[in-house]
Amino acid sequence: MAWAVFLAGACLRFWATIYLGGHKEDTLVVDGPYSIVRHPLYLGSLLIGLAAGLFLESPLFEVAVLVVAMAYASATAPVEEDVLRSRHGEVFDKYAARVRRFWPTWSEFHTPPRIRVDVHSLRLECSRATRWGWIPLIGTGVTLLRAQPWWPHLFRSIW
Repeated sequence: MAWAVFLAGACLRFWATIYLGGHKEDTLVVDGPYSIVRHPLYLGSLLIGLAAGLFLESPLFEVAVLVVAMAYASATAPVEEDVLRSRHGEVFDKYAARVRRFWPTWSEFHTPPRIRVDVHSLRLECSRATRWGWIPLIGTGVTLLRAQPWWPHLFRSIW
């Protein structure tokens, strides 16, 4: 389960970066992952965070990820949307009425036959992936360590 959630989050982040890269400042991106959810990068990051909790087998970590993600998204997403609204006006309002903020609507999916990819943006996302790409290894390692008889009991109950 942890691997499925992690890969879903990682793929969603890469997919969104391919569509958004280089277009963020001048165009309202409404195709690909942006046709099914307004903030696919945030959703991908949330899935990666939830995967970390699954790798750690820690419900407490899962709850912490959800609380932090909700606080962060509720503070940043409206600000980002206000900027998009000021740049794109009614076009953004129609988009926001059609596409949910964080919950994907697969029936809305559409994409052009070709897209322009910004290699620099994709390279930046790959650089970020080198950081969160360690999550499965660390989570699995910590879970294996916790199962060892020599692991301090105090940490078993907290983790």
